[in-house]
Amino acid sequence: MSDYFDTPYAALMLDEIEDYELVIGELTSFIDQGLNTGAALHNRAIARWEIGQNQEALVDFNAAIAALPDSHMPAQYKGVMLHKLGRITEAMESLGLAISIAPNDVWLRRTRGYMQAELGLLEDALHDLDHAVGLDPSFQYTINERDKVRSLLQRKQ
Repeated sequence: MSDYFDTPYAALMLDEIEDYELVIGELTSFIDQGLNTGAALHNRAIARWEIGQNQEALVDFNAAIAALPDSHMPAQYKGVMLHKLGRITEAMESLGLAISIAPNDVWLRRTRGYMQAELGLLEDALHDLDHAVGLDPSFQYTINERDKVRSLLQRKQ
């Protein structure tokens, strides 16, 4: 359990709702002690998101962003959650914050590029997808998406 206090996770993927409730309770006790709580806030946000407590997860993601100013993870996963909730503009803002912290994270660039394309922000999408391809030229899906965006931009002009 102490790993949940120290290391931000991308997902918890526990088996039962009771397992989530136990983890959330232990993280809450740790957070209430006022110790170094950034990772604990982030992981509680992940746990709450995974069981559908989206409002509580947003509160925790925001607190984790403040507590972990050098980590892109809370802003990244807040952005992913907001995107899944259909709150695209807010998701883009959150991913923008994550990218300002980790500008060469290929996953962040791909994800924001895909969202920008979805919104019709083709020039911005092309910029992020080009950057992602430069970081990982072997990922064919991103190359295909970049080429599709490039083609749409050419037709638009």
